[in-house]
Amino acid sequence: MARSSVSYVCQQCGSAFPKWAGKCDDCGAWNTLVEERKDAPAGPGKRAHGRQITLEPLQSASTAKPLPRMALRDGDNELAVHAYSQWGFDGLDKEAIEILNIWAGFIYGPLLEDRIRPIQELRGGNYGRELAGKVHEELKRIGGIKPPREFVLMDRAAVGLGSVFMHLKAEVNWHQLFHGMIDDFTLEALQTRQKNAIRQVGLPETLLGV
Repeated sequence: MARSSVSYVCQQCGSAFPKWAGKCDDCGAWNTLVEERKDAPAGPGKRAHGRQITLEPLQSASTAKPLPRMALRDGDNELAVHAYSQWGFDGLDKEAIEILNIWAGFIYGPLLEDRIRPIQELRGGNYGRELAGKVHEELKRIGGIKPPREFVLMDRAAVGLGSVFMHLKAEVNWHQLFHGMIDDFTLEALQTRQKNAIRQVGLPETLLGV
């Protein structure tokens, strides 16, 4: 007699797992596991193989550009701690960072892949809501955290812009677009622009806190 089996298949590499997780253990991609159901004969089962995918050729070692370290892409917890502390988070342990990284991987995933792609590749807008619910439950389980106000503002802005790009069905190399905007960034240049803008509207420079 047939029975229904459930597996969670990575849309990046095709690996399948019995339980959902924010990160694929085989290829390291974030938020790519999608639930799949199929009828299987009763008795000992076999590991699902997932769907067939086409892999893009890698650059040769002689032409590939060195990539900077990235906390999410490289699973660099030390760098993640530094990034969250820069945002204003305080007292995060390893478990809290892993939970936050699930949501961060969803929001910033398009910036980590150097290829042309839509802003969201999985199951439309419902996927983001389901993932947010899972992250919320995990944060409740560990006692919750208090995010900085600036982080909440940027998070909501990212979600709002992502919704616009989904509606437009935009396909862009978000990685190159983002790095093109920040390659020449310096804190000094930012402070200069902020001071100039404040002077133009007649506000006190003490608002900058510098």
